[in-house]
Formats: sequence, C-alpha cells, structure tokens
Amino acid sequence: MNRKELICFETDASGIKGKVDSVFFPTKAEEIQEIIINSNKDIVPRGAGTNLVGGCVPDNSIIIDLSKMNRIYNFDRFKKTLYVEAGVTIKELNEKLKPQNLEFPIELSNEGISTIGGMIAMNSSGRRNMRYGSMKYWIEEVEIINGNGEIMKITKPDISDVCGMEGLTGIIINAKLKLISIPKRSASIFQSENLDEVLSVAKKLKQENEVCMLELFSKKLSKIFGYPEKYNLIIEFDSDLGKIKDEEYYSLIKSTGKVFYKLASEGYTINEDPKFFSDKIKDFILMLENNDIPYIAYFGTNIVHPFFKERDNKRGEIMNFLKKMNIKFGKYGIGLIRKDFLDPLDIRIIQRTKLRYDPQWKLNKKKVIDPIEDKIKTKEDFTNNKSLISKNLGSEPIVSQSDKTKLENNSINVINTDIIENSKTESKTEKKDSEIQNTALRNEKFLNKNNRREELDLIKKIMTNKYKETKKEDGN
Repeated sequence: MNRKELICFETDASGIKGKVDSVFFPTKAEEIQEIIINSNKDIVPRGAGTNLVGGCVPDNSIIIDLSKMNRIYNFDRFKKTLYVEAGVTIKELNEKLKPQNLEFPIELSNEGISTIGGMIAMNSSGRRNMRYGSMKYWIEEVEIINGNGEIMKITKPDISDVCGMEGLTGIIINAKLKLISIPKRSASIFQSENLDEVLSVAKKLKQENEVCMLELFSKKLSKIFGYPEKYNLIIEFDSDLGKIKDEEYYSLIKSTGKVFYKLASEGYTINEDPKFFSDKIKDFILMLENNDIPYIAYFGTNIVHPFFKERDNKRGEIMNFLKKMNIKFGKYGIGLIRKDFLDPLDIRIIQRTKLRYDPQWKLNKKKVIDPIEDKIKTKEDFTNNKSLISKNLGSEPIVSQSDKTKLENNSINVINTDIIENSKTESKTEKKDSEIQNTALRNEKFLNKNNRREELDLIKKIMTNKYKETKKEDGN
C-alpha cells in the first residue's frame, strides 16, 4: 500500500491532520499485545474514523485498525446476549439479529460504518436515547488490552473506566452486549409556529412510557429538509400509537436519519453537541434563531446540534459563549479539540483512571488530557499493591508469552511508513519485564469503595429520564 492509500489514516472526521508511523490490522488479541509490549510510540486505536473531535488523529503514532476483528459469537437467544469483537458495525449486528426478532437498541445515523469498539470508547447514544440511554447500559462486560499489554475483563461497576474514556485506558477487543426484542414502532410529527407550544408538548411527552425519540427540527432546518417552514417535532413510539406506521414509518425514520448528510450537502459541514439543563435549552435555541443558525434538538438528552458552514464566524462566538457558561458536551467527546472545556476536577479524575490502566501513557497520548510530565512520581502510587485484574477476575494478567521480537518481523498485517526502531526495546527487555509486573499493581486507595464510587459518579456521563409520548394533534 502506497503513501496515497495511507491518507485516510492521517485524519478522522474532524479534518485535523496528523502523521502516521505505521498501521496494523490485527485479527486477534495476541497481535495487539505484541504491538503494545514492543513499542514505545503512541498507539491510536481506530474503528471507522468517524470521530469529530480528533480522537483518531495520529501524532507520529502506530494506528491499530480493528476492522478485521469482526466476529459475532456466543449468541444466547434466551438470555438475549451475545459477544462481538470491536470491529463489528451496528448495521452488521442488527442484520444478523433481525431473523431472531432481536436488535441492539443503540442505533446511530452512520450505523453502516460505526463500530462497536468506537461506540463503547465514546459511550455513544443514538436517536432513541431517551428510552435506551447510552452504550454503558447495554454492556455486561468488555475486554480490553491495557497499556501494559495485559488483557483485562471489565465488568460493572467499572464499565465507565472504559466506556466513554475515548481509548485512554485500553484497546477494546470485544464486549458482551444485551439485546431487546424488536418492538412494533410508529411515529407522529407535531408542527407549530410557536416555540413555547413545542416545548410544552415535548415536556409532556417526556413523561410518557412509549416514546423513544423526540427530535425537533428548527424552522430553517425544516425548510432545508423540505418540510413546512415550522417547528417540526418528530415523535417516535415503541408501539403503534403513532399515526405514521409500517412502510411510511420506515421511510420517515430513514429520511430523517440522513439529515446530517443533507445539511452537509448544503454546506453545513460542522455541528456541535452542547448539553443543557431543561430550563436552559430555550435560551440557547433563541440565541441560535437570532443568529439564523439551523439546529436539531433532542429533548431526551437535552442535546442541541447547531450546524455551521466552514468559515462561519458565528461558530466561534457560540463556542466562546458555551465555554463561559461551563456547558458540557453530549456525545462527540473531548478528543483534541475540546480539552479547554474540561475543568480541573475532570482532568484529575481522568488522570487517575488513565494511570491505573496505562501508567506509561502509551494509548491515545495527548487526547482528552495532556500527559503528566513527571510520571515517575505518580507511578509510586501504583506499586506494592494487589493486581487490579486479580481483584476483578481472580486470576493473573494474561500477557503474551512470545518472544519480544521486532515489530517488523511480526506476521501481523502492517503498513509501514517509517521503520519502527526496536533496538532500544531489545536493550531494555529486563526493564520492560519489570514494568509489566509492577504497573499491573494498583494503589489500594483507588480500590477503596468510597473513593471508587465518588470517582465513578463524577466521571460518568449523564443520561436523562427514560420514556415519553404525545396526545397532541399531529400533522404531516
């Protein structure tokens, strides 16, 4: 593969460009372990590269493309669970499940390319988030390879150490997922010229049981999309209560799911995802309308997506406003772009979690938070204690027993742009062996129940209330 074919690995959907050292396409966990143990370079896991905040952008990094790890296995029809590898897409998964009348409920607009591994790393939530929440609620266990090259099986309550951590704590290799029976769905559209009326209807719908989606198109966006130039509230039911059913329903959901692509074709290639408390969402919507900015609002999670053209100065003004208001973001993550939006407490919590799983800072370096410069001092807090894996699994870490041969001699499918220097690795074999043992040890204070619970409560991303619906008259 030549240099031109590597261009796609230099960036992600953010458009930020980086530099690739090499690209690997592993098919099994042992190959990933070899890469991590032998390399001193930054290692970037990659799914479909759809990250919008630079989470997959390399910095002279080794990229591990997980697309070839795409098995679906151990399906249990009665317990409604199965295992999937990180490279499986949502579309592939649900197509396999459809004959069983089952589905995985977190569905994204780009389901054809979004991978399970990437969705776990981002703790993704789909359009039906008000009923089904985000990824972490549908994971029974997740298996990762941490920064020491150890395979770890993570279960509750530690799922948040991986889910939503954007690849900082480990490379996700597989997960055990929960499934649901496919409900008979329907939809309605509520149209109005009056924003207060729409907000009132949405508030009532949020109290109902069978509503799984409340999606508001602004007047401007409605016009672009070919709807009447009004507020259009798309309401989806996990039942047949909606007026739009069967083929007409599927056509509606399919078309509205492509709204991001439609806006991109009109030049609106950038969108943000600020998340608000319910009483603040109206103020932000009015600000967008005063600036003639199209948007979609999801009332299940109170996330508003404003859309901007490439050189729209209004975007900078909106982002500065959000930063001053200390607004959090909903689902796109932090990556490279949004580090400034983290407060000191957020940073400290993420650092502590990172150090437990990747004390040498090998995985997705410089993403979300900057590396701690003095790692030697922080490492002393993570030695002379019980192994995290032993505590969780009752067994020792699983580490590859193969010789530490040079990466260029491995049988892994690899694209090299520069030869990886491994002479230093060979000269440090004893030190590496010691590090693998020592860095698997964990500080007891982080295993303390109260500290652990406090950390989980702070690091997890908020999910809003479940179920909802409407009794208002709808129109098409």
